[in-house]
Amino acid sequence: MLCQPTLTARSLENYLQRHPEYAPPPGPGGVRFFTTGDPRAVSALAGRFFGRPTPFERLDP
Repeated sequence: MLCQPTLTARSLENYLQRHPEYAPPPGPGGVRFFTTGDPRAVSALAGRFFGRPTPFERLDP
């Protein structure tokens, strides 16, 4: 039986080892959220979903 989450994680780990230019920088990470819609509206809805403030940034298509 194959475990898709484990296989995906291992595959990503192997890929990042072969392509270090895509690896995240060392140290604590962060999350940024982007939308092509209205960042204020999306932030409000996402904040309700996540249970904490979730600021979105506008990304022009």
